Amino acid sequence: MSAQRNINLLVAMQALAGATGPIIISLAGLVGLQLAKDPSLATLPVTSYNVGVAVAMLPVAWLLAHTGRRATYLIGATVCALAGLLAAFSIITHQFWFFAIATAFAGLYTACAQNFRFAAADLAE
Repeated sequence: MSAQRNINLLVAMQALAGATGPIIISLAGLVGLQLAKDPSLATLPVTSYNVGVAVAMLPVAWLLAHTGRRATYLIGATVCALAGLLAAFSIITHQFWFFAIATAFAGLYTACAQNFRFAAADLAE
């Protein structure tokens, strides 16, 4: 693939990934309030998202070093898709704790997506 095509793809991926955090931060508390039996736990999914980002940073760096960008980004995209499916399942079945786990997995993906801009910068002339 050409460098310009890869840069365009990475820009699109960064734009889509950049929406993950704001969506979770703005909506997960509201969903959590609807799902949690205790209203004081409503923002736990937002917290689990942020913890997921923090916990995954070093493993993502290790994956990048040992498996390369392509494999790491594919793993991240798979984790994101599974997180979305788990979140949808947990909302449909009213499972608060599964929803909190799903947002943590979305955080793992965000840790991976934080590296898209570095890959684009490496490709730029």
